[in-house]
Order: sequence, then structure tokens, then C-alpha cells
Amino acid sequence: DLLSDADYAEELLEFCVQVCSRYLGAQLELGLSDVRIADAWAAFPMVNPDIFDRFIFPAVKRLFDLLSSKHRTWTGLYGLARATDWQKHLEGIISCGVTELCVYQDDMQSIDLKALEKLVQAHDVQIKAGLHGTSLGPYDSLKVGEMLEYWIAALGRKGGMGIHVSNIPWPAKVEDVANMIGQVRQLTADLWGKNQKGELS
Repeated sequence: DLLSDADYAEELLEFCVQVCSRYLGAQLELGLSDVRIADAWAAFPMVNPDIFDRFIFPAVKRLFDLLSSKHRTWTGLYGLARATDWQKHLEGIISCGVTELCVYQDDMQSIDLKALEKLVQAHDVQIKAGLHGTSLGPYDSLKVGEMLEYWIAALGRKGGMGIHVSNIPWPAKVEDVANMIGQVRQLTADLWGKNQKGELS
């Protein structure tokens, strides 16, 4: 438990920082260009804001400070809508030195996207909208298209928006995955044509 033995928790996190920095550092030397942090388990409501501030943010910042990569992504933001103050939480993440945030569709549909746009512009970070692969079936294409159109209109003005697809169900056929990728490309190409204000990656 982090709080029952905070000193040990700090030592363990520092050990993790050193291991990750060596592992990622070796990959950076071999040409890796993007360092990504995911918080699928270290997320609301399982972790409270005080633990983030005291343990998680400082450890992630130390890790980023040890690495040479200039592109740092905090991907897999989960439970953001359940945060006491989601904007303060994102500011804490940004303070670690990230250059890109990936927010998944459940949270995207639950928070104020106008406020999110102002926050990422104020801190000069990019935003990536995360779609679940299971939501990209043929019967959901209209719904996904509406979500993408809304996100692009709300967040795409600066040209710093991307689409990230995850959770592709197993077992998935190669042709099904290819079709899903093509569907996302077509949706984003068509929708971006209506919002000529930047570049969608």
C-alpha cells in the first residue's frame, strides 16, 4: 500500500524509473522516436488525486527527464470524467513533460471539449482521440462518424488532433482489421474536408 509505507513506495518507484529509463533509452538509441506512458490501471477511480500528485506525476517527470525523446505521449487516459477536477489532472500530466495526450471516447463524451481545447492550446500539446476497435463495426459507422465530426470541430482547429484505435477484438481476421483501418481513414478524410483548419494525423 502506497500510503502505509510511503518511503518504500518511493524507493520502488525510483527503481521502476531507472529500469524504464534504461530500457527506453536503449530503444531510443536504436531509432525509437516516441515514448509513451499508459495509465490503464493507475487511473480514476482506483487512484485518487493525492496519490497522483505525490507519487505518480513526480516519477513520470523523472523518467521523462532522463530520456532524450522530444515526443512524449501519455496514452490511455481512463476515468477522466470521474476525476474531481479533470482539468487540474490533465495539467498535472502535462507538467510531467508530455507533448501529446490520448483521451478515449468514453471520457471524450463526458467532458467539456471546449475547455479541453483551451487547455491543450494553452500548454502547446497535441490531443489524440482514442476509439475502441469494437465500436468500428459496420453497424456503428454512422455513430463513429458523428463522434469524429464533433471531435474534429471541437479540437481540430490547431491541427494537433489524431485518431488512435485500440481494443481490436480477438480473434480478428486480417481483412477485418484492414477494413477497420480503411474505415477510419475514410471517415477522417471525409470529415476533415469539412474543416480546413489543420492537418489530421
